[in-house]
Amino acid sequence: MPYLNFLIVSEEPAFFNIGVYSANSRRFGYRQFDVVTQDDDGYVSWECKYTNKKVSIGTVSEEEEQALNSEFGISRTGFISKSGFTDEVLHRKPGYLHSLAELYDEKLDL
Repeated sequence: MPYLNFLIVSEEPAFFNIGVYSANSRRFGYRQFDVVTQDDDGYVSWECKYTNKKVSIGTVSEEEEQALNSEFGISRTGFISKSGFTDEVLHRKPGYLHSLAELYDEKLDL
């Protein structure tokens, strides 16, 4: 049975629900998404990487496949990384990539 924990956030945010998601099923196996947000266009899975290595295209592809093929109906993915992203990731996927420092920037556009 999936576990979903959502709460309402402040007035007119970039999203109106935020939570975590994990499930273990025979069909999909174990799935865990660090953060899931919901906006007018659906659900976004956010993967958070707190490592000293830049996030690679392999990691992005693996996380996207897991999220987009989940039973939950996630339509988009985003990534937050302490150490940034490889050039290949930045070239391929310009949106929904944020550094840890950006989370503290008042101008962050989700």
